[in-house]
Amino acid sequence: MFFKKNLTTAAICAALSVAAFSAMATDSTDTELTIIGEYTPGACTPVVTGGGIVDYGKHHNSALNPTGKSNKLVQLGRKNSTLNITCTAPTLIAVTSKDNRQSTIVALNDTSYIEKAYDTLVDMKGTKNAFGLGSAPNGQKIGAATIGIDRSNGGILAADDTGEIPVDLIQTDHWSAATPTWKASSNGAFCSLTSCSAIERGYSVAKTGELTPVAITAVTFPLLIDAAVNDNTILGSDETIKLDGNVTISVQYL
Repeated sequence: MFFKKNLTTAAICAALSVAAFSAMATDSTDTELTIIGEYTPGACTPVVTGGGIVDYGKHHNSALNPTGKSNKLVQLGRKNSTLNITCTAPTLIAVTSKDNRQSTIVALNDTSYIEKAYDTLVDMKGTKNAFGLGSAPNGQKIGAATIGIDRSNGGILAADDTGEIPVDLIQTDHWSAATPTWKASSNGAFCSLTSCSAIERGYSVAKTGELTPVAITAVTFPLLIDAAVNDNTILGSDETIKLDGNVTISVQYL
């Protein structure tokens, strides 16, 4: 788990003397180097239900026969999971993701895409938000998956030291910035720190109607996982095809 340590309990100033030499004077000018930091009182622990395993089960290879449709990828459908985060004290956090199988993502486009992804049920035709599923024995990329936070039906639950609080999902594309810009999330899509060029996607929660992260002691994020794979004319039909997606979900301290 990766943590952003924004170090500030004490400010230490060190004066750096810079000598200014000229033919007419030997006066000095000064500048300052300020070291700041912050140690948060709370430590947070993320846990994904089911031991972090999303299992699509065992099936005969014939389930991967060509679709015969304009969308060439075989749809594996949706799986649900839950990310629970608990903190020892009210803490400002962001949730990020990193694809550990990025090199195996099947390119998504108008003829190869994941159908009805996220809580918006959008057809995902862009590779940027996808996660890899490993490689087949013949070396071909197996497929791609999307991971999203389900915002529907009040599924996101949060609490602080006073009890449960109503929240909205907010996101930033630069979570490590000194002052991240937050906005309401459009679809809760995880975007891997390794795949999203120039983007550091992070999710947090704000009090309902607000756009500023709120310090929490606990938060529950329902997760939606949608996957699609190449057919067996690409992956082969003589050997077992094993899905091998692997994603690191991190709590970052703000």
